[in-house]
Amino acid sequence: EKLGFQPMVDHLGNESAGTPCPLDPAFREYSASLYAHMAQVGPSVLWIDDDVRYAGHGTPGTGCFCPLHMERVSDRLGLPARRDSILAEILVEEPVPTPERLAWHTVNFEAMTELFDTIREAVHAVDADIELGLMTIGHLGHAAEGRDTPELLDAMAPGRIRWFRPGAGHWTDERPLGVVTKSEDAFRQIVLAGDNVRAASEVENYPYSRALKSL
Repeated sequence: EKLGFQPMVDHLGNESAGTPCPLDPAFREYSASLYAHMAQVGPSVLWIDDDVRYAGHGTPGTGCFCPLHMERVSDRLGLPARRDSILAEILVEEPVPTPERLAWHTVNFEAMTELFDTIREAVHAVDADIELGLMTIGHLGHAAEGRDTPELLDAMAPGRIRWFRPGAGHWTDERPLGVVTKSEDAFRQIVLAGDNVRAASEVENYPYSRALKSL
């Protein structure tokens, strides 16, 4: 709250208590400062975490339907956009590419690519040799948010090796079949990512316990 960012708003109208909207200029400036600070350490690769997404941020729904998003969607449509009218076009069994649906997906994707542009520029202003990597949220999550994964990777690392960590899925050994679904999802994501991609593994310690990762 003290940072004053526009919070992400889900499709039910709930504000996220801890996640800002990626369209917020103040949040972009803050992100740039953080990545520039980390770049000064001199890493070979800096990763954009899979929490850079619209779903799973402490609310039951997905976003974003904040005032910043609604304003840009309205500009694209040339008429006022409302959350209820957009939902009427999205939450149907067989959706079609109506103007409102396309405008909302386009604005969601633009918000991500513009944030990635901001991060890349901040990092390379410190050290142009640092690569950027993307941690993903699973191919279904990317599709639901209207992401074009190769284009997103291009925004992150134009003309460079595109580091890519296919995520989502199997966290514990309690459900062995999860290995199969996780492997299939990871393979789908690598295929969808396009060419010139270097995939990295996800290593997760879960469930989290006190002092698990401490010395």
